[in-house]
Amino acid sequence: MNKVALAVVLLLFTGSVLAQSFSLEVTVKNQPANPIVLGRIKGDKFIPVDSLLAEKNQARFRIPRNSTPGMYRLVFGKTLYAQIMNEPPQQLDFIFNNEDIILETSFDAPADQLLVVLSEENRVWFEFLEKEKEFQQKMKELEMEVDYFHEKGMVGPNSGDEVKQSISMYNKLQKERENYIATMAGKNKNLLAASWIKMYREPFCDGNLSRRQRNEVYQQEYFNNMEFSDEILIHSSIYSDKIFNYLTRFNQKDFTRQQREDAYIKAVDIILSQTSANQKVYEFILNYLVE
Repeated sequence: MNKVALAVVLLLFTGSVLAQSFSLEVTVKNQPANPIVLGRIKGDKFIPVDSLLAEKNQARFRIPRNSTPGMYRLVFGKTLYAQIMNEPPQQLDFIFNNEDIILETSFDAPADQLLVVLSEENRVWFEFLEKEKEFQQKMKELEMEVDYFHEKGMVGPNSGDEVKQSISMYNKLQKERENYIATMAGKNKNLLAASWIKMYREPFCDGNLSRRQRNEVYQQEYFNNMEFSDEILIHSSIYSDKIFNYLTRFNQKDFTRQQREDAYIKAVDIILSQTSANQKVYEFILNYLVE
């Protein structure tokens, strides 16, 4: 085979490979001289699929077209502090759903300094996560105020204006968050991100109730607005995160070991009864709970 023919064959082969895959291009400022690992997520498991050394802080992965859509992760390596303290490496979780992706970020703060250059899925997803972070910070601050007023016995028919205002703001913020989730999921319903966003819905917990009463409402109504039937979400940490979050609501600081075990048994019974609509999802959640 002469050089021209060989070049044509190589060109056709390269074109065939590119046509059968999607591209993932990531630029990472200050990336150390170690491979960037690409993997997919299934619950709390990380499954590596490829690794590359960045050239001038940039790595280009090919994701085969038959790859399962879901949550994927880029692992950039450990900071010096993480190496000394044996902490997790710097990483970034993102959505792959059959599209080319271009991301720019920093090794020092992969999520906080992320710029989605190309990918509608990830543009919507990370826009939501940024807003959710703001909601959670405000909710935490207001919840501390509301709990303080309850502990001091200041909540009741004769509550002062400051107490009423804090409770009103706390309740209003919950409703605002719920509306935001519904809006984001509704206007992006053709995206996988919308399914993830809908799973962030939570029960409304009236600030006029004590912390313990709100927790009881949370436990009772947690699954009312969530559907555990989408098999695609198995290929992410969405289901496992929601289950873990629910379990933590059954743990009280003053519980004895027996009380804690009884509470978790109660929680598991509720979880399994509320997540049995789809057999594959049910088995996935059951295995997660066992492990």
